[in-house]
Amino acid sequence: MFIIFIFTPQTCFANAAEAIDVASTPSISLSAVNKNSQIKVNGENLDFDFIESDNFLHDTIPSGQVTASYEMENPTDEQLNIKMAFPFIGTLDDLKSTFIKEGDEGVSYSADLSDATKRIQNGVSPEDYSQLDIDNILKNTDISDNYKLRCFSEDTQGTLYTLTVKPMFKSSKRRNYFGFYIPLYKGENIIFLDQYSFRGHGDGVFFVDGSDFNDTEFDLSFFITNTNSSITIGEYDGDKFHNNQENYDCVIKTENMDFGSLLRSYYDNLKEGLGTSLPDDNMYNLYKQYIDTHVYSYDNYSYNISNLLQAPFLNNVIVLFYSIEFPPHSVKNVTVSYKTKGGDDETMTRTPVYTFTYLLNPARYWKDFKNLTITIKPPKKAPYIIDSSLPFIKTGNYYTAQSQTLPDKDLYFKLFIHSQISSRDNRTIFDDPEIGGLLYFLIGIAILIVIVIIAVIIRKIYGIKKGERSNL
Repeated sequence: MFIIFIFTPQTCFANAAEAIDVASTPSISLSAVNKNSQIKVNGENLDFDFIESDNFLHDTIPSGQVTASYEMENPTDEQLNIKMAFPFIGTLDDLKSTFIKEGDEGVSYSADLSDATKRIQNGVSPEDYSQLDIDNILKNTDISDNYKLRCFSEDTQGTLYTLTVKPMFKSSKRRNYFGFYIPLYKGENIIFLDQYSFRGHGDGVFFVDGSDFNDTEFDLSFFITNTNSSITIGEYDGDKFHNNQENYDCVIKTENMDFGSLLRSYYDNLKEGLGTSLPDDNMYNLYKQYIDTHVYSYDNYSYNISNLLQAPFLNNVIVLFYSIEFPPHSVKNVTVSYKTKGGDDETMTRTPVYTFTYLLNPARYWKDFKNLTITIKPPKKAPYIIDSSLPFIKTGNYYTAQSQTLPDKDLYFKLFIHSQISSRDNRTIFDDPEIGGLLYFLIGIAILIVIVIIAVIIRKIYGIKKGERSNL
């Protein structure tokens, strides 16, 4: 028996951001799949455009559109069909703003998840960049027509339970959690499908965290495989389950189906909003890979899968594959464009320092690489580069840098609200939300004590003078 929880609830590979407070998501450059590619890169124009991010005030970290345009040459006497790989760290939803062009024409591509996905679930620190080496990224990528789930067989039969729960509390005194009891037998598994935090107490008892404060009606759904079980509704007091329905009115609906039908129904509800150019079968295979990738085990029998509706919005290493035909001695222009988001470091400054990183290691697969030109269009909230791996020149509101050869180190740059970090920008102990608040409180108390002491002294002085006048 095992239990799967599915809860409801975003790096770029040309090269992304380093952060401390918020983990980074680096970008990665275009690569040939074949290590011995005969194609030369005569130039790359790399553009980071953060202007649009000024329109999204809710974004805490500026997001930008990265456009990498390559001039590629086939120096041989042969016709070459070059398979290329473009890896990026992002979500299925990010594919909406991702495009590949040969000249002015769009290029069709297929997509797969890289095994490196498992290494970036909590963000990517600079120490982890070696894990995003192009060899690791391309390892075990395999685009198949019918991806087989590892967490569950799609043919697994089961029952979908849908519960509509209405709290019926008559007083505001301490409340119990909404709970239920399901005696799971050998070979039976339970998968929760809602945003609510389900918790298992053991022996088939489950409860909904937070339900003891909820006064509004809510829906729950879960899927039980190979079920011979019945469900008992009740309450959980934090220690024991009680077969008591006094405080919760519950309507239960059931539907028999296989797990594949359940998965497909969630995907069908999502795919119209995703709006990518991928074929539907390829997109569905990616969706199933997302589900498998985000499974992790708490213990010997409990598992967690990110919510089926949330899966397309979770960060993964996605690899786009496509092919370009090069006639003998031909030159072609290939462009890749995608979203990037950096890291947010507020450990030393009152306002964030945003770091963006572009991993260049995939470029070594080309026969030659030269003439890298970088343009950065920073956002208004952080219009200055205060540190970078290459020297940038500021012209108007833009920054540019050039390198005649492939740089030895990955590209990074840091954006800030001012042109340099001054003493006024440095974070002090008073900026700590806990310690600072306590210090301000103590200072307030100290000021109040000083005022009281001064008042007492003034009163005494006034009393002495008043007494002297009365003696006269």
